[in-house]
Amino acid sequence: MPESDPLRTALGESAAEFAHGITSRFGVSVDCASRRPERRVLGGAAPFGRVDETGIGELRFFDIDAASHCIEREQRHIGPGCDDTFKLSVQLSGTALLIQDGREAVIRPGDIAIYDTRRPYSIECGEDFRSLIMLFPKHMISVPRETLGQVTAVSINRDSGPSELALPFLQRIGRDLGRLTQTGGRRLAHMALDLVSMVYWQELRDSEVGTNSHELLYTRLVAYIDEHLGDPDLSAERIAAAHYVSPRLLRAVFQEHDDSVAARIRRRRIERCRDDLADPLYAHLPIRGIASRWAFTDPPHFSRLFRAELGVSPAEWRRRSLGAAAPSPALPAAALWEW
Repeated sequence: MPESDPLRTALGESAAEFAHGITSRFGVSVDCASRRPERRVLGGAAPFGRVDETGIGELRFFDIDAASHCIEREQRHIGPGCDDTFKLSVQLSGTALLIQDGREAVIRPGDIAIYDTRRPYSIECGEDFRSLIMLFPKHMISVPRETLGQVTAVSINRDSGPSELALPFLQRIGRDLGRLTQTGGRRLAHMALDLVSMVYWQELRDSEVGTNSHELLYTRLVAYIDEHLGDPDLSAERIAAAHYVSPRLLRAVFQEHDDSVAARIRRRRIERCRDDLADPLYAHLPIRGIASRWAFTDPPHFSRLFRAELGVSPAEWRRRSLGAAAPSPALPAAALWEW
């Protein structure tokens, strides 16, 4: 089974065709108005826009090259059945203005900005542009949605911190989506998402999440949990002690997000196991080896938790994700699916 979908290309001869293509491929309804009657290239007119697309599971990548236009996603476009997704824009050329949640971000080449498809937004491109768009459901990024919502339509550049590493990596992917269709593409895609999470954690820490001390504490708590998921001794008591807060305050902070410490740890560990079971890099490991990496030592308990979260057993998830994985020389093929 290939690691990713094959690379697909769509052309829009007009702004209307381009908008239809965006809606059908992104699954996100928008209005699109051209800011220029015709796009010219050497030798004559060119299509209004081109979209290259590939995907790995629920994570989608789009390389968009288009003429000057304005995209509007209004409340009327957002129905109860709309997917709960984020878009990350990596500007490759040209300049765009992103507006959401009362904030405006000018996105220049090398900048990134994130926006929430469940809320209205607009994007104004005053010139021909090219950008990489990553589309992913909210559960795939480790930053809590409520917290991430405080940095939508905020332009981040590569001046310092994690973005100095992340942005060149994202730009390289954007300029050659074909890399994701090759061996190792799944790992590259998830590395990209991990880097995005890291960049936004840092952005939230730098901004101190506004003036809400509980929000600031929450961002630190969930970051600590993600950094220690493989530790079997990770517990609410240890997390509270590491942050010099009482267990009572710890519970209260998570309750504000309709969550609990134990549920957060369990959910994130299952997500890590889910990703590793679908990763060809770990195809040689038995399920018990992957589960133990994330502090699951009781096979029946892990299987029950995994099925409750994803609706299938760990073995079935691996079969669906990897297909007929080649057996390791040191391990019988059947053992790959067993404990």
